[in-house]
Amino acid sequence: MEQEITVRRWFKKKRWRKIFNNALSSSPHTTAITLVDKEGSFLQLSKEENFLSSMPDLTYPLILENKEVARLCVWTKVPEEVNKYWETIVSFLQGWVTTEYSRRAVAEEALDRYRELSFLNHIAFALNSSLDLTKVASTLIEECRRAVPIAKYGAVCLIDKNKRIFKPLAYFGEDIENIVEKVTETQLFKEIVESGKAEIVNQVGGDLRWNAFVPQIISFLGVPLFFSERPLGGLFLAGTSPFTSLHLKSISTIATLGAIAIANAIHFLEIQKMLEAVIVSLATAIDSRDPCTAGHSRRTAQYAWALANAVNEDKDFFPNFSFTKEQMREIYYAALLHDIGKIGVREHVLNKATKLSSSRMKIIYLTDLTQNPKRC
Repeated sequence: MEQEITVRRWFKKKRWRKIFNNALSSSPHTTAITLVDKEGSFLQLSKEENFLSSMPDLTYPLILENKEVARLCVWTKVPEEVNKYWETIVSFLQGWVTTEYSRRAVAEEALDRYRELSFLNHIAFALNSSLDLTKVASTLIEECRRAVPIAKYGAVCLIDKNKRIFKPLAYFGEDIENIVEKVTETQLFKEIVESGKAEIVNQVGGDLRWNAFVPQIISFLGVPLFFSERPLGGLFLAGTSPFTSLHLKSISTIATLGAIAIANAIHFLEIQKMLEAVIVSLATAIDSRDPCTAGHSRRTAQYAWALANAVNEDKDFFPNFSFTKEQMREIYYAALLHDIGKIGVREHVLNKATKLSSSRMKIIYLTDLTQNPKRC
């Protein structure tokens, strides 16, 4: 909806009151002038009282964007003689109004650009502050909720590659778990995710693709989550109040940045799984060199993790201390690799059955005889 242009809000009354006073003094036949808009008069000067009791003799419209936004009314005793005089003043007034409006439009556009860039910077920073998939999804849905406060329900859902179903990661709203399950099964949500096109449906009951009974939802806004032309899932907002194109634009922007953050979190999770598999394989290979310590590294890691977890749960001896999720992972990895030094130990030393083998003892004996011949 276009915003109505209101001249009185930015009209410089002091400046034009002085100009009109001079014009009124220079025109002896003019008795009064006034500037009016739809709300009424916002600037008037007169030489006589009760001039408003009669209709103005001359009227000059002020035009902006092909619409009349105000009108200059002139009361004069000789309209024919002062017409050209006031036409010159009105021409000057019209030029000033047009220039001032253009200047303000440019300033408003620059401010909108700044707000948009500031908004994007805030969203990008918030979404990329963590590589934890759950945290990223929670941040994403909270930013959507903040951008569209009229939404009563919302959720971020990812596609399960194996079962081809939608797995909700973060959501808000009353009884939302039951609602999410029904919404993700609708043809409308599936089509939005598959097509990659966001949609607004403000009367879901009239859309044949809404094959679900959810009386709490009247309006629906769905946006796909795509990364590198690959569908990751989708997010939706719902409620009873109608959504607008401005809402759709804001949520689409947030979803684009959110998809990048989610893809990064997924890749990081995959790398973590690969790293853990390499570490476990390495620990297993180290333990396998010594039959006596087979499985030792894995058991040590489990004990270390269990001990750290016990510290987290203990509120008597450690009330103000706890390990973070990342620290717990570091403890587990460190315990798995605590015997990594065995890699450089030779087999005959690592797997010795006694303190030293007989062959090694013979070498020591012969060396000792060479250095101390008196012992022979």
